[in-house]
Amino acid sequence: MRESELSRAVRDYLQYEENLGNLYFDRLQAGSLLAKYGDRFNKVTLCKPGTADYFVLKWEEPDWAPTKGWTRVIFLELKGKGGKQTDDQKDFAEAVGRQGGEYYIVRSVDDVMEVL
Repeated sequence: MRESELSRAVRDYLQYEENLGNLYFDRLQAGSLLAKYGDRFNKVTLCKPGTADYFVLKWEEPDWAPTKGWTRVIFLELKGKGGKQTDDQKDFAEAVGRQGGEYYIVRSVDDVMEVL
């Protein structure tokens, strides 16, 4: 599956889960673009290079938890067959881990379902 096809499938699955109230997600875009405002163009900076493709917040309340529960902070990096992380993506994954977040490389909707 190409990464663009995977992205559509993952987005559709996450949207379904969000509609059920099971999570919140957003699609992240790295880089920059030009946006036209009237007669001029302005550079708009998006996320930092290496940022994961999707951001997910998911509330968990396991039976064994001593407190009410917690919100998982999850980043999903989509990779098609044979796709590999860039150095910036590896740096981002390490930063997420240092802050207590979760970072996963996913190659299918089944991978996403397993993570969630």
